[in-house]
Amino acid sequence: MPRTLAAARLAPALVIAALFAMAFAGCASSSTSWKKGQEPKVGTAAQTGMYELVSGGKDVLATYQVFAGEPLGFRKNDNGRFEAVAGMYTVDLLSSKSYSWRLAKGGTK
Repeated sequence: MPRTLAAARLAPALVIAALFAMAFAGCASSSTSWKKGQEPKVGTAAQTGMYELVSGGKDVLATYQVFAGEPLGFRKNDNGRFEAVAGMYTVDLLSSKSYSWRLAKGGTK
């Protein structure tokens, strides 16, 4: 009987921990995008590799090595301008275009 009581007390904590883990696992991505009119979002890189910032789906503007778990996405900076974020790197964006980060082909380390 004490074993059942301990398990009953521990169950809510395990459920909360599992939900927390699932929420953060969902934030990792090998690609993310932003375009004018959308709220920018910063998640985390799903894996270590070379990530390309692409404009309009075709033009590569920048390439950076990003480690798994580092920031990857788009945000508004303190000056109110939009910027792309990849690890410790940032790139100022023109708000009139669409952009995406993608894992470069053969870019995993």
